[in-house]
Amino acid sequence: MTKTKLNETIVELCATHKASAELTAALDELTKPKVGGSSDVNDYTVFNGDEVEFIFCTYHKKWEPVSTEIEDEDGEVIEVSLFKANAKSKNGYERACNEALSQWRDQAKTFKVTNDAVVTDLLEGEIDNIEAKALIADAETARAVHVPRADGLGEDDKPED
Repeated sequence: MTKTKLNETIVELCATHKASAELTAALDELTKPKVGGSSDVNDYTVFNGDEVEFIFCTYHKKWEPVSTEIEDEDGEVIEVSLFKANAKSKNGYERACNEALSQWRDQAKTFKVTNDAVVTDLLEGEIDNIEAKALIADAETARAVHVPRADGLGEDDKPED
C-alpha cells in the first residue's frame, strides 16, 4: 500500500467511524506523504536512450557525468564511474557522486571528533559554555561547506537529453 493510499484509507476510516474533526485532521497530517526530493527520475537524471548519462549531484549541486574517461600510466584510456551503483534507486545510482560521498563522510567525521573534544573540554572545565557553543558553531559551519570537485566536472545547467 502506498503512503498516499494509506493516508486516504485512514481519513475514510475516521469518517466512517465518526471520529472528531480534530482527530481526523491530526491523523491526516501525521500520515500524509511528506514532500521532499523529486519522485520523477527525469528531474535529476539525464538519459541517453536507456543509459544514464548525467545525474544532479545533491552535494555539489551540479549536473555531473556518470562516468568519465582517464588515461592510466600506460597511456591507455579507461572509463571510471563517478557515481556508486544503487540497485534500489530509480536510476540505478546514488544521488551524490563518489567524491561528494567521501567529502561528506570526512566532514561528518571531523565534526564528530571536534564536537566530542569540545564536550570533553567543557565537562572537564577547560572551557566555558559560551566558548563551547562558539567552537561547535564553527565546526557546524565548516561541515556545511561543500567543496567543489577537484577535477572541475559538473555543469550548473541541465544537459540536454
